[in-house]
Amino acid sequence: MKLVAAASRAWSRWPDDPRIVRAASRIVFGVRNWANYTPSVPVNGVDGLYFNGQLAGGPAGIRSSPYNEGIIFVEQAGEYAGGAGASAFSRWIDRSLWPTATSLSGYPVTGDSANNFQSAFLSLYPLLLTRDYRDSTAWRTQVQNLRWSHAAWSDDNAPQYYTVFSSGTTPGGYNADSLSSHADDITTFTSLIALSAASAGVNTEAELVAAYHAYRKGAREAFKTGASLLYRRSNTIRSFTPNSCGLPDVSLAGLALAEALQPGFIDSSLAIAYPDKPECPLDVSGDGLIDAEDLYSLFVVPADPSGDGAIDQGDVSCLLNWLRKDEPQR
Repeated sequence: MKLVAAASRAWSRWPDDPRIVRAASRIVFGVRNWANYTPSVPVNGVDGLYFNGQLAGGPAGIRSSPYNEGIIFVEQAGEYAGGAGASAFSRWIDRSLWPTATSLSGYPVTGDSANNFQSAFLSLYPLLLTRDYRDSTAWRTQVQNLRWSHAAWSDDNAPQYYTVFSSGTTPGGYNADSLSSHADDITTFTSLIALSAASAGVNTEAELVAAYHAYRKGAREAFKTGASLLYRRSNTIRSFTPNSCGLPDVSLAGLALAEALQPGFIDSSLAIAYPDKPECPLDVSGDGLIDAEDLYSLFVVPADPSGDGAIDQGDVSCLLNWLRKDEPQR
């Protein structure tokens, strides 16, 4: 789901770079069997998502119940799997269907089981990537409730830094930290910053100011590249330094900071629609250009610009779509 999301955003950002568009198109439209992983009806009462696949194709193992970061995959299935995927996404995006936990009275937070919190990043991925999530009043409330719940914990427990619990390395190994379980009281600054990426009209300066002061105080980790970044700090073991990190969980902060520096960035560049058809920028004639000559050449020397493994009329249509992509749409 992350590869498809990244490919589609790169495609949107560089639509006139043939290498990027062709690679992105093959990634996005090379995925098959979306509906197999998102059944259109609950199975044994579980309206979930298969995370694993068999070598020969099709789902394997147990199903995960909502709510989790799999909503990004389900959104993609809604785009590419037809009715089954769309039906699944319509349920996943309905916050009222899923269990909640409450730490601060009156501010319930949705999760995958009643009275248990999840790591903050599970609400932050779709906050950055899913337009229906960002536009939903119910999910905007979810993010706000998550903010207030962590703020209340910080107020009640007086940690060294404004604390948001998210998954990552701990002194005892990896842990999916949350308000329900947070050994060593580790704040994840990247998730703290990502909470500031809430939809327009919401004041999120508190998280940004808290992160800024932590940065100025030196609450940073040294990465092997030489970068000195905010990542994770323990309130109970002040000397703790993580020995690893997940790139997606670090990049959350950078994307949220981009929104702070250029409001509207997320809605224009990240939480955008997925491409609805493959495009095939291929220099069939080999003259260094992609133009009508390539379409003529495709009839003379058949090729597979769509990358689907078949040489057929679909390749002609795909290249034609690319050549006509800048024409006005009616």
